[in-house]
Amino acid sequence: MNPAELVRDGLVTALVLVLPLALAAAGASVLVGLAAARFGLRDPVLVTIARAAAVLAVLLLGGGRIGDELVALTRGLWAGLGEI
Repeated sequence: MNPAELVRDGLVTALVLVLPLALAAAGASVLVGLAAARFGLRDPVLVTIARAAAVLAVLLLGGGRIGDELVALTRGLWAGLGEI
């Protein structure tokens, strides 16, 4: 693999692995923000706690797969280092 392919694969893998975490955080923020606005609550801590809980839930459910993918990516990068 040439360096451009290694960088592209790394960026695509990072995007695929971060996307569920970002979507969970965004979804939790929107839902809790709407509920807080409905009840007249203006404390940003509620949204922050919901965002953190959503990210932790996704990590608990899919953290093993994320770790496995990162290990596979790292092994591939180290294997391709000699070709650069």
